[in-house]
Amino acid sequence: MDESETQPRHHKHFWFIDGNVVFQVEKRLFKVHRYFFHRDSAVFRVMFELPQARDGTSAEGATDANPIHLEGTKSVDFERFLVILYPLQVSLTVSFTSTSLSSDEEWVSCLEFAAKWDFQSVRELAIRSLTTSTTFSPVDKIVIGRRLKIPSWLMPSYTELCNRREPLGMTDGFQLGMLDTLLISQTREKIRGFTTRHGYNDTAIADAFRDRVRL
Repeated sequence: MDESETQPRHHKHFWFIDGNVVFQVEKRLFKVHRYFFHRDSAVFRVMFELPQARDGTSAEGATDANPIHLEGTKSVDFERFLVILYPLQVSLTVSFTSTSLSSDEEWVSCLEFAAKWDFQSVRELAIRSLTTSTTFSPVDKIVIGRRLKIPSWLMPSYTELCNRREPLGMTDGFQLGMLDTLLISQTREKIRGFTTRHGYNDTAIADAFRDRVRL
């Protein structure tokens, strides 16, 4: 394999001439402005304030040869996160058609990165966008809400799954896991006999899932 194919390459959009910090994410190098990371993330604020080596070597993140490695992060997740930080830059490129993210998948990707690196403002923005999305399923809200500790998604999603006409499908059960699948199925059976007379029994649902919404 050609060595050039294994070396990290500059991202074609998020490589700013006046940037002052270089990140490597998978095989991509991003040169951006540390100001946003220092301002909005406690994790990066601590990282940037650590004392640097005095042996003449470049500081981590100062050059292509010594970038800050974001281990465990996908390049596409970081790119989508930067779409939020640099909306004007995005609008001027031909590869993006919007100054923001458009799909649930993109917002979840951004949310994952923001949660991992403690960008609270971006995390809240992503949560608001996904909360109001008409295509983001209650199953996804439960799975992602539990993993990323978003309690506001849980009870409304459990309630929707218990009240809806369609039962859980095989894919739903696989995503939710055995405990949630059993609880939802049992609660649906419990309220099925009297929903037509008394409406949705939200009290019964709240009782069934009280312990599951405590994160």
